Amino acid sequence: ASNAQFTTVFGDMETQAREALNAIGQEMDIVPERLQGSFTQMASFAKTSGLDTAEALDLTSRATRAAADGAAFYDKSIESVTESLQSFLKGNFANDAALGISATETTRNAAANKLYGKSFKDLSEAQKQLTLLQMVEDGNKLSGALGQAARESDGLENVMGNLKQAGTNALSAIGQPLLEMMIPVFQT
Repeated sequence: ASNAQFTTVFGDMETQAREALNAIGQEMDIVPERLQGSFTQMASFAKTSGLDTAEALDLTSRATRAAADGAAFYDKSIESVTESLQSFLKGNFANDAALGISATETTRNAAANKLYGKSFKDLSEAQKQLTLLQMVEDGNKLSGALGQAARESDGLENVMGNLKQAGTNALSAIGQPLLEMMIPVFQT
């Protein structure tokens, strides 16, 4: 199901999206399958906000890197930080502290004015997401979190997450042939 969603969301850009996901995984030493679900969800939401597929892929790649750096810096799982980031990009500003920033009306307006020359409330939904993501990226840079995922790729949280995903991948590989044999039995 995860691969089908990925294909549906990225369409003609599936190869580029897969390459981007694999590059992030390699850069940060994270098994790409750990990132795929949230990567797909973020891109899907970005597209519903008005971004085209290429723009959604760019936003998603940036957001995934920011989440990985934040997770390493604050010693949290990539999954929990990605969830907080997705919620934040959807407008749940209460998640700002979980991302290491302060997203008050004043700071959102300052970021929007810097990027687009207008108040946050006057931005399109896509511009709002891009502004919020820029705030997280800027926060990572100022706090020293930028690049932290690559520096801490051998940390316990990441290693355990990768091991868990490797186990899931192995079970999936073993289970697929069994499933294919069993489907005809269940269909009769």
